[in-house]
Amino acid sequence: MRPQAVQQWLSTLTACDPDELAFIVNGILWELSERGMSIVDGGRIRTVFSPLIDASKSRLEEELERHRALVAERYGEHAPRAFAEVQPLDAPFVTESYFARKSRELEAALSERERTLEKARQEVALTQKERQELEELRAKSKVKKLETKRKRRKLAARATKPAKRRKR
Repeated sequence: MRPQAVQQWLSTLTACDPDELAFIVNGILWELSERGMSIVDGGRIRTVFSPLIDASKSRLEEELERHRALVAERYGEHAPRAFAEVQPLDAPFVTESYFARKSRELEAALSERERTLEKARQEVALTQKERQELEELRAKSKVKKLETKRKRRKLAARATKPAKRRKR
């Protein structure tokens, strides 16, 4: 582009959302990388971020070792082959992506368990409510039986007493 064209283009730009800006910057960086250009030297990035890169690689290797079968199931191949081609500069992103996915899966499992637990609590509460109703019904039944016994005793007592004569 000519400098005048760049100036005209820049004068048409307005303030935008940071997400939109990130999208534009990522697009420009991707296009530059597709053409083999880079803004920052990769060697310098490796030097500056080597502690992070090394830590990410070791964390990823530990995680892959611990969950070998799960990684094979998720990615369709064994863990060493699935992540063998990870570039050193990409290791922090791959590790972060792996842990983000694992976190989402754990959150989903946790929410499912919470739903199951809530259902169980509701069933227990219902059972407790039913128990309380049963106890109330038993108490009412007991009271009715006692009343029935009292009435029978009164009737039996009246039947055994001689009738009184009235005086005229």
